[in-house]
Amino acid sequence: MLGYSELTSDPVAKSWLVALPDIENWPNRNMSGYGVNQAHTRWIINMAIAIPCTKLMRIPESQQENRVTRLSIFPLLFGLLGLAVGQQPAPKQDSSLCRVDSLPVSVQHGLRQDYASWKVQDVSGLSLRAHGRWESEKPLSCPGIAVGHFETGQTSYALLLVPVAKADAGYRFVAFSASPGQSDYEPTVLEKMDQAGAANYFIRATPIGKFFDQASKNRFNAHASDVILLFDSAEKEYGVDAYYWSQSRYRHDPVDY
Repeated sequence: MLGYSELTSDPVAKSWLVALPDIENWPNRNMSGYGVNQAHTRWIINMAIAIPCTKLMRIPESQQENRVTRLSIFPLLFGLLGLAVGQQPAPKQDSSLCRVDSLPVSVQHGLRQDYASWKVQDVSGLSLRAHGRWESEKPLSCPGIAVGHFETGQTSYALLLVPVAKADAGYRFVAFSASPGQSDYEPTVLEKMDQAGAANYFIRATPIGKFFDQASKNRFNAHASDVILLFDSAEKEYGVDAYYWSQSRYRHDPVDY
């Protein structure tokens, strides 16, 4: 493909510049809002130049010497632009990861009753650092919902809630658990924060065996199958805390993860 310097040195190709004002700056323009990155822009320019149809687009010399119609080049360019964007895979829809309606009815009722002005932390609410850290964990899961056997053999649900009105203003870290044989889930507040910075936090469930061997389980009386990880991705305070069930209550300790 021709570069800009080669265009300006070739008299035939140079005539294309009439229809592409300021073309040398096109690859540097921020068009991310339209789903176009720098690679797309360079590809579009090079393709427009390389397509062997320059003779068809020339105005007769009697009207204008060595010029290309401005109107004829732009449909081609924007057609190529649409092709370049259309060929890119659609971004993953992460909103489906945080479906509150997938939680037990009792948990949903508790959220409506006690946390009506709060919502589950979702992907769109994460800071850049937190998003990068969250995305590195596989498989991807909702950053505000963790599901596992945190207390007994019955499934429990941990939720990281942020204010609906201003999501970064604080959080409530709540675990919903039901007693064996019961269907009603009761909330337990594990942690809360009432200052800016909630966008740096997300949660995740993981097997307890990643941090506790059998001796440690006996020592801390931690015999549930899973723990809840609370990630703090703030620039100066990065860390991970593991919340585990011990002696009928939740404890937490920082872990290397």
